[in-house]
Amino acid sequence: MSYYPRQYPVLDRTEWAFCDFAEGEHNGTAGGKVLQLADGHNGGVYDSPVIDAGQAVAWRELVWEADVPEGSAIAFRIKSGKPEEGRRACRWSGKMTESPALIKLFGSLEGSVHVAADRYLQIRVEMKAGPNGSPKLKSFRVNCELVAPTCVGPMNHAILESNTPKFYWTRVEGAADYTFELSETPDFSRILCSRANLTDSAFTYPDQLPEGTFYWRVRSVDGAGGISQFSPTRQFTRRRPAAADYSRLRHPYLYFSGDDIPEIRKRLRGRRADTWKQILEHADKALDADLPDEKDILLKEGQHGGFYDLNTDVAHYMLIPLSFAYVITGDEKYAAKARELLLFFVGMSRWTGFEFGDASLFYPVWHATLETAMLARHVAPAYDWLYDYLSVEDRARVRAGLMRLAILPTLTSWADPETIRFCPRHQTASGNWWSVCNSGAGIAALAIINEVADAPNWVRAFANTIRDLLSYQGGDVFDVHLKAGHGGQDLLKTEPNWDTDGGYQESIGYSHFGLLYATYFLFPLKRVTGEEMTDLINPKLADFPYYFGYWGKDGKWLTIPFNDSGSGNWSDDVLALLATVGRSGRAKYLLDATWPTFDNVTAVLAEDLTIAPQLPDDTDRNKLFAGIGWSIFRSGWDKDASLLAAKFHQGRGHSDIGQYVVNYKGSEFVVDSGVIKYSDPKYGQYTRTSRGHNVILVDEQAQVRVDGRVLGCAHALCAGIVEADLTAAYQDLLESWKRTLVFLEPGFFAVIDRIVSDEERTIDWLVHPKGEISLDPNSGATFTQNDTELKLLVLSPERWTCNTFDGYVELNPVHYLGFRPNESARETLIAAVYVGGPAGQDVKVEKLVDGGPVRARIACADATYTLLIGKDGDAPVSGWGVAAQSSICAVADVGSSDAMSVNWAMAGSGPLSLGDDVLADASRKPIYRAGAR
Repeated sequence: MSYYPRQYPVLDRTEWAFCDFAEGEHNGTAGGKVLQLADGHNGGVYDSPVIDAGQAVAWRELVWEADVPEGSAIAFRIKSGKPEEGRRACRWSGKMTESPALIKLFGSLEGSVHVAADRYLQIRVEMKAGPNGSPKLKSFRVNCELVAPTCVGPMNHAILESNTPKFYWTRVEGAADYTFELSETPDFSRILCSRANLTDSAFTYPDQLPEGTFYWRVRSVDGAGGISQFSPTRQFTRRRPAAADYSRLRHPYLYFSGDDIPEIRKRLRGRRADTWKQILEHADKALDADLPDEKDILLKEGQHGGFYDLNTDVAHYMLIPLSFAYVITGDEKYAAKARELLLFFVGMSRWTGFEFGDASLFYPVWHATLETAMLARHVAPAYDWLYDYLSVEDRARVRAGLMRLAILPTLTSWADPETIRFCPRHQTASGNWWSVCNSGAGIAALAIINEVADAPNWVRAFANTIRDLLSYQGGDVFDVHLKAGHGGQDLLKTEPNWDTDGGYQESIGYSHFGLLYATYFLFPLKRVTGEEMTDLINPKLADFPYYFGYWGKDGKWLTIPFNDSGSGNWSDDVLALLATVGRSGRAKYLLDATWPTFDNVTAVLAEDLTIAPQLPDDTDRNKLFAGIGWSIFRSGWDKDASLLAAKFHQGRGHSDIGQYVVNYKGSEFVVDSGVIKYSDPKYGQYTRTSRGHNVILVDEQAQVRVDGRVLGCAHALCAGIVEADLTAAYQDLLESWKRTLVFLEPGFFAVIDRIVSDEERTIDWLVHPKGEISLDPNSGATFTQNDTELKLLVLSPERWTCNTFDGYVELNPVHYLGFRPNESARETLIAAVYVGGPAGQDVKVEKLVDGGPVRARIACADATYTLLIGKDGDAPVSGWGVAAQSSICAVADVGSSDAMSVNWAMAGSGPLSLGDDVLADASRKPIYRAGAR
């Protein structure tokens, strides 16, 4: 590990004041002792010089003194970073109009959603005259502070045995010293130890720490004595050293023991016979395979070289089937070939791509990465299963290889707090890499726990990283710059891994990736050591692929592909493992329903028939994952179900808050751009951009990378509504942007955008359809697939132009549409409705032009839909027997007059009525409601 020296001096300046402005005219403003509008100007802008703090700092507060006559206005904006870096600083923030104003940094497409600190700051002053005069700015000042350190170890929920623990945290560039606190209570009301003026990012507890649970935190102090915020608190438990004798373990023991083999054989002859057939086919095919060439693997282009292919093609589909086939059949032909592969793997020079060891690309260099864990996860069980076939010399070579190539490099780069505090990006349990890397090495350590004296300590270290992963709540600051050791600074703030509903901030696919490795480790951890983490495993983790999953036309379970997820199902092994280690009935249901034949050996080994599946509940099919800002409404769980899914928060690299997809009658009609290799130019140029999503463009610019804010959500059996404030995505161009989505069965999907700006803006409303596209210049478009269609009706504005663009779904060239209002405006209402039905359906649209921006009735073969949008927010609206006090309400009359049902949704204080029937009562305040009658 590279213990690189401090890259920046101690911070000794934390405030910059502007009280004397350069003489002359500045874009409509005039400088001097005060800043004011230049003669003859009713408005103007002043841009301050760029402030250089000398290093990344947390900008906190902007304070100003000004005379602002009634009717005039003064507002401030900020931007951070250097424009020439091509990262942040390309866009101005939203307006700040009240002093003091808290500064909130934000990211761009190349940056991050949650920027914690930046070196450079620029301030813009916008002034407007009023009927009573012009504003005069006397002065303004801005201040900053250092970021808080990140607590590295003991990790959250760690189990420690030492009674003199050592505490580690990240070094903060610019810090003169640190203050450390250790408490017996989470509110720090009973502080056990407090130390100030610590100059190292480490502290050893000076007394004998008793058994129990403790809490610790730390903050940084700058050269002027200014203090940072405290770090997020970590808790750990000190317990008596466990007396364990692993030397008595006999291989195999990781995923099964020798005593389990007869039962496994019975299972493979019975309900898992198809899986056993596949395993043998892979094993037999591997018998004649040539050994890979390490040179080809290492020299293959790309960050990970050829390791991904090596892992999939050789480790997964050759080594594991061969080793398992030997255990079940006893046929040494499988063992001989597996041994050959096993010794090849442990004889390699490295299990990481060359780029990670190149100090010009990564500094500090990375000693272990995803490919390290991937190979460890396969080599370790193969060693366990082949143990009795291997010679003493073979076993020694494998143990040495696992330590040299996987365990020790991963400890250094990912698990040992003493070293990872100096390895930016590896200091918090945020994200899938932490889980994958530590879990893979943890499996390797378990495989040799009965033969290597230090292995139990390694296992405990890796187990602590997974405890941290499962409980991680975010809020830490870490430097993601790949060359932090050369002075690079990209200080970001982390998010929680999983919200309380089981939603994962990256995506469904990345939740799968991290949990796959974590559960592969947790399953043998319990078998070998008796330790389990059921109390830390969110019981709703499998809700994510459940609620955001659906049956494809080919009968496979698919998932919504937001955030580079891909649309694939969770694998059988992660579902089987999660059902077992997390006691998850939801995971067991998905395993049973979506995997009639298993693909993976470990799914067979982990399947627990005593766990009852949590079957779908037809009354519980809609969901808002509030922590990650994802929502979904659906008509049911069958293969012909319709759904409307959306996301309003960032998660990865896409500029796409407000993105949504529409499935009708089991077919995908409005789609996501999918996932491609990140190295493909199309990814940066299209897939991750706003143009690759069903959002709006303002003045043809992309969104900045920020989170939206869900304002409200309501759903019932046949209806749903969700609304979000997405202004932050265009905070430099818009005063307000709200997007509302409405779903009504049997086939109504509404998207309403209210856009307000203080200048006229050009808006493009994008939609990425699937199917045959037929444009109608008077109404919108129709998307047809076989005998089903989804008709897009643009109800507002009245006049618009539709343009067709070239795009991609994954790597497939497609066309997408952009609807642009013919007149640029300060206020724009875009109301669009998709109605599904049989191809060629007769759809009649009736609109009332008075009494509100949109009053429309859409008559289809199987339902009549009424959409009413109020002119001024929560206001009286009515039409065709529907009356409400609301900003938006939608009603579906379904069926014939003899058997009429009504589905409805609204945002407003109510009441809502249809004729003499009151669908929703009045409320004291506008709320979101949905129902069916």
